[in-house]
Amino acid sequence: DGPFAAAGASAADTLPVPPPLLAQPPVGRVSIAWHTTEVSWYGPGFYGQRTACGEAMTQQLVGVAHRSLPCGTLVTFRWNGHTVRAPVVDRGPYVAGSLWDLTPGLCALLDHCFTGPISWKVT
Repeated sequence: DGPFAAAGASAADTLPVPPPLLAQPPVGRVSIAWHTTEVSWYGPGFYGQRTACGEAMTQQLVGVAHRSLPCGTLVTFRWNGHTVRAPVVDRGPYVAGSLWDLTPGLCALLDHCFTGPISWKVT
């Protein structure tokens, strides 16, 4: 039965329990699968300010805010036939239930400027 089996236990009793499935990949790991989650967007009140990563917030800035991924981490978003790769440029979102905050430039490229679901993966 193996060196770690308890007396009277079968091999099936000593197999490790798999970890629970995560809603998003752990920070620092590449996600090879697509995930779908709620996102929000931001911009107009922040134009002219600097993002947490040092970018100037403009209507054209293509990027995304995330609470913990390092600045510059590339994330691919997919929505309604559009696929765009964008870097993490800021911290956020501050909208309950959202994992990402899209900048105006990313919203425009994806044609997704509303709070709602979107597919993504860290690339």
